[in-house]
Amino acid sequence: MTLSWLKYLDDGRTLWTTVFEAIVQALRNKFVVDGCEVTASTTDLSVDVAAGNIMYEETVHNVSATNLALAAAETNKDRLDVVVWDYNGGSPVLKVLTGARWLTDADGNYIPQTERLTDEQIPLAIVRVPAGASVPSDVYDVRVSSILMPESDVKYVIGAADRRLKALYVRDAYIGDAKLLNGWSITEKDDDGEVIDGVRILDDGGVEIFKVTRDGLWFRGRKIA
Repeated sequence: MTLSWLKYLDDGRTLWTTVFEAIVQALRNKFVVDGCEVTASTTDLSVDVAAGNIMYEETVHNVSATNLALAAAETNKDRLDVVVWDYNGGSPVLKVLTGARWLTDADGNYIPQTERLTDEQIPLAIVRVPAGASVPSDVYDVRVSSILMPESDVKYVIGAADRRLKALYVRDAYIGDAKLLNGWSITEKDDDGEVIDGVRILDDGGVEIFKVTRDGLWFRGRKIA
Protein backbone atom coordinates (compact mmCIF):
# COMPACT_ATOMS: atom_id res chain seq x y z
CA MET A 1 0.00 0.00 0.00
CA THR A 2 1.20 3.53 -0.76
CA LEU A 3 2.17 5.62 2.26
CA SER A 4 2.24 9.05 0.62
CA TRP A 5 -0.63 10.10 2.88
CA LEU A 6 1.81 10.18 5.82
CA LYS A 7 3.08 13.59 4.75
CA TYR A 8 -0.19 15.05 5.99
CA LEU A 9 0.25 13.60 9.48
CA ASP A 10 3.41 15.53 10.39
CA ASP A 11 1.57 18.29 12.24
CA GLY A 12 -0.41 15.81 14.33
CA ARG A 13 -3.79 17.26 13.38
CA THR A 14 -5.05 15.16 10.48
CA LEU A 15 -5.59 11.44 10.88
CA TRP A 16 -7.40 9.67 8.07
CA THR A 17 -9.47 6.89 9.52
CA THR A 18 -9.87 5.55 5.97
CA VAL A 19 -6.33 4.14 5.96
CA PHE A 20 -6.91 2.09 9.07
CA GLU A 21 -10.33 1.01 7.88
CA ALA A 22 -8.65 -0.38 4.74
CA ILE A 23 -6.30 -2.47 6.89
CA VAL A 24 -9.18 -3.75 9.02
CA GLN A 25 -11.13 -4.73 5.90
CA ALA A 26 -8.13 -6.67 4.60
CA LEU A 27 -8.02 -8.59 7.87
CA ARG A 28 -11.68 -9.43 7.22
CA ASN A 29 -10.74 -10.86 3.80
CA LYS A 30 -12.00 -7.80 1.92
CA PHE A 31 -9.18 -6.31 -0.17
CA VAL A 32 -7.86 -5.37 -3.61
CA VAL A 33 -6.40 -8.37 -5.42
CA ASP A 34 -4.96 -6.32 -8.29
CA GLY A 35 -5.63 -3.19 -10.33
CA CYS A 36 -8.28 -0.62 -9.33
CA GLU A 37 -5.79 2.27 -9.33
CA VAL A 38 -7.45 5.69 -9.10
CA THR A 39 -6.14 8.66 -11.11
CA ALA A 40 -7.36 12.25 -11.17
CA SER A 41 -8.80 13.84 -14.28
CA THR A 42 -6.95 16.86 -15.66
CA THR A 43 -10.02 18.28 -17.41
CA ASP A 44 -12.90 18.07 -14.94
CA LEU A 45 -13.91 17.09 -11.42
CA SER A 46 -13.73 13.33 -11.85
CA VAL A 47 -11.46 10.35 -11.33
CA ASP A 48 -10.71 7.27 -13.39
CA VAL A 49 -10.70 3.84 -11.75
CA ALA A 50 -8.67 1.17 -13.56
CA ALA A 51 -9.97 -2.35 -14.10
CA GLY A 52 -9.03 -4.92 -11.49
CA ASN A 53 -10.23 -7.52 -9.05
CA ILE A 54 -11.63 -7.27 -5.53
CA MET A 55 -11.77 -10.06 -2.96
CA TYR A 56 -14.89 -9.83 -0.81
CA GLU A 57 -14.78 -12.53 1.85
CA GLU A 58 -14.36 -15.68 -0.27
CA THR A 59 -15.39 -14.38 -3.72
CA VAL A 60 -13.32 -12.46 -6.29
CA HIS A 61 -15.28 -9.73 -8.10
CA ASN A 62 -14.16 -8.23 -11.42
CA VAL A 63 -14.05 -4.43 -11.60
CA SER A 64 -14.45 -2.67 -14.94
CA ALA A 65 -12.60 0.56 -15.70
CA THR A 66 -14.87 3.47 -14.76
CA ASN A 67 -14.94 7.27 -14.64
CA LEU A 68 -16.55 8.69 -11.50
CA ALA A 69 -17.76 12.28 -11.19
CA LEU A 70 -16.93 14.26 -8.05
CA ALA A 71 -19.22 16.77 -6.41
CA ALA A 72 -18.58 20.48 -7.04
CA ALA A 73 -15.74 21.92 -4.95
CA GLU A 74 -16.46 23.85 -1.75
CA THR A 75 -16.11 27.62 -2.08
CA ASN A 76 -13.95 28.25 1.00
CA LYS A 77 -12.34 24.97 2.10
CA ASP A 78 -10.61 21.90 0.74
CA ARG A 79 -12.44 18.58 0.79
CA LEU A 80 -11.39 14.94 1.05
CA ASP A 81 -13.46 12.41 -0.91
CA VAL A 82 -13.04 8.65 -0.75
CA VAL A 83 -13.35 6.36 -3.78
CA VAL A 84 -14.70 2.99 -2.67
CA TRP A 85 -15.81 -0.35 -4.05
CA ASP A 86 -19.14 -1.07 -2.38
CA TYR A 87 -20.47 -4.63 -2.12
CA ASN A 88 -23.91 -3.01 -2.00
CA GLY A 89 -25.80 -6.04 -0.71
CA GLY A 90 -24.53 -8.28 -3.50
CA SER A 91 -24.72 -5.75 -6.35
CA PRO A 92 -21.20 -4.22 -6.29
CA VAL A 93 -20.65 -0.63 -7.43
CA LEU A 94 -17.84 1.91 -7.53
CA LYS A 95 -18.76 5.17 -5.85
CA VAL A 96 -17.42 8.35 -4.27
CA LEU A 97 -18.03 9.24 -0.62
CA THR A 98 -18.08 13.03 -0.76
CA GLY A 99 -16.33 14.54 2.24
CA ALA A 100 -18.64 16.43 4.58
CA ARG A 101 -16.54 16.70 7.73
CA TRP A 102 -13.93 19.27 8.79
CA LEU A 103 -11.94 20.18 11.86
CA THR A 104 -11.14 23.81 12.62
CA ASP A 105 -7.77 24.80 14.08
CA ALA A 106 -7.06 27.70 16.45
CA ASP A 107 -6.56 30.06 13.51
CA GLY A 108 -9.93 29.17 12.01
CA ASN A 109 -8.49 27.07 9.20
CA TYR A 110 -10.57 24.15 7.96
CA ILE A 111 -8.93 20.72 8.06
CA PRO A 112 -10.81 18.22 5.83
CA GLN A 113 -11.69 14.78 7.15
CA THR A 114 -12.74 11.66 5.27
CA GLU A 115 -16.12 10.02 5.71
CA ARG A 116 -16.42 6.73 7.61
CA LEU A 117 -16.85 3.50 5.66
CA THR A 118 -19.48 0.81 6.10
CA ASP A 119 -18.58 -2.86 6.51
CA GLU A 120 -19.45 -3.42 2.83
CA GLN A 121 -17.04 -0.81 1.46
CA ILE A 122 -13.38 -1.21 0.46
CA PRO A 123 -11.45 2.07 0.01
CA LEU A 124 -9.33 2.58 -3.11
CA ALA A 125 -8.15 6.18 -2.83
CA ILE A 126 -8.55 9.50 -1.04
CA VAL A 127 -9.03 12.46 -3.38
CA ARG A 128 -8.28 16.04 -2.36
CA VAL A 129 -10.61 18.62 -3.92
CA PRO A 130 -9.24 22.12 -3.26
CA ALA A 131 -11.61 25.01 -2.56
CA GLY A 132 -13.04 26.41 -5.79
CA ALA A 133 -11.15 23.88 -7.94
CA SER A 134 -12.31 22.64 -11.32
CA VAL A 135 -10.13 19.51 -11.21
CA PRO A 136 -9.02 17.25 -8.33
CA SER A 137 -5.71 17.99 -6.66
CA ASP A 138 -4.00 14.93 -5.22
CA VAL A 139 -5.01 11.26 -5.21
CA TYR A 140 -3.67 9.17 -2.32
CA ASP A 141 -3.63 5.45 -2.97
CA VAL A 142 -5.04 3.54 0.02
CA ARG A 143 -5.50 0.17 -1.65
CA VAL A 144 -4.54 -2.69 0.62
CA SER A 145 -3.88 -6.19 -0.59
CA SER A 146 -4.60 -9.02 1.82
CA ILE A 147 -2.49 -9.02 4.96
CA LEU A 148 -1.96 -12.76 4.39
CA MET A 149 -2.47 -13.10 0.62
CA PRO A 150 0.81 -12.96 -1.41
CA GLU A 151 0.70 -11.27 -4.82
CA SER A 152 1.87 -14.48 -6.54
CA ASP A 153 1.82 -18.22 -5.91
CA VAL A 154 4.29 -19.96 -3.58
CA LYS A 155 5.73 -16.78 -2.09
CA TYR A 156 6.68 -15.80 1.48
CA VAL A 157 7.26 -17.86 4.61
CA ILE A 158 5.57 -17.52 7.97
CA GLY A 159 7.94 -18.27 10.83
CA ALA A 160 11.26 -20.14 10.63
CA ALA A 161 12.87 -23.34 11.90
CA ASP A 162 13.83 -21.60 15.15
CA ARG A 163 10.92 -19.13 15.18
CA ARG A 164 7.83 -21.31 15.07
CA LEU A 165 4.26 -20.37 15.84
CA LYS A 166 2.97 -22.19 18.90
CA ALA A 167 -0.31 -23.33 17.36
CA LEU A 168 -2.46 -22.82 14.29
CA TYR A 169 -6.23 -23.18 14.38
CA VAL A 170 -8.12 -23.21 11.07
CA ARG A 171 -11.39 -24.62 9.78
CA ASP A 172 -10.08 -26.03 6.48
CA ALA A 173 -6.46 -26.59 5.43
CA TYR A 174 -5.40 -26.92 1.79
CA ILE A 175 -1.74 -27.88 1.67
CA GLY A 176 0.87 -29.56 -0.49
CA ASP A 177 3.55 -31.65 1.24
CA ALA A 178 3.79 -31.86 5.04
CA LYS A 179 7.33 -31.87 6.46
CA LEU A 180 7.69 -33.32 9.96
CA LEU A 181 10.36 -32.29 12.45
CA ASN A 182 11.84 -35.80 12.53
CA GLY A 183 12.61 -35.58 8.81
CA TRP A 184 9.71 -37.72 7.66
CA SER A 185 7.17 -36.28 5.22
CA ILE A 186 3.73 -36.79 3.75
CA THR A 187 3.63 -36.01 0.06
CA GLU A 188 1.25 -36.06 -2.89
CA LYS A 189 4.08 -36.49 -5.43
CA ASP A 190 6.10 -39.42 -6.78
CA ASP A 191 9.91 -39.50 -6.93
CA ASP A 192 9.82 -37.50 -10.19
CA GLY A 193 7.79 -34.71 -8.60
CA GLU A 194 4.57 -35.63 -10.41
CA VAL A 195 1.30 -35.43 -8.47
CA ILE A 196 -0.24 -38.87 -7.84
CA ASP A 197 -3.81 -39.89 -7.12
CA GLY A 198 -3.08 -40.47 -3.44
CA VAL A 199 -0.47 -39.81 -0.74
CA ARG A 200 2.91 -41.24 0.27
CA ILE A 201 4.75 -41.34 3.58
CA LEU A 202 8.53 -41.01 3.24
CA ASP A 203 11.17 -41.59 5.93
CA ASP A 204 13.93 -39.11 6.75
CA GLY A 205 15.96 -40.47 3.86
CA GLY A 206 13.22 -39.89 1.31
CA VAL A 207 12.40 -43.61 1.02
CA GLU A 208 8.74 -44.50 0.55
CA ILE A 209 7.39 -46.41 3.56
CA PHE A 210 3.67 -46.29 2.85
CA LYS A 211 1.47 -45.26 -0.10
CA VAL A 212 -2.29 -45.14 -0.54
CA THR A 213 -4.06 -44.50 -3.85
CA ARG A 214 -7.42 -45.34 -5.36
CA ASP A 215 -5.82 -48.56 -6.64
CA GLY A 216 -4.70 -49.88 -3.27
CA LEU A 217 -2.20 -49.76 -0.40
CA TRP A 218 1.59 -50.23 -0.58
CA PHE A 219 4.07 -50.86 2.26
CA ARG A 220 7.76 -50.50 1.48
CA GLY A 221 6.97 -50.82 -2.23
CA ARG A 222 4.83 -53.96 -1.94
CA LYS A 223 1.09 -53.86 -2.52
CA ILE A 224 -0.76 -55.12 0.55
CA ALA A 225 -4.38 -54.35 -0.35
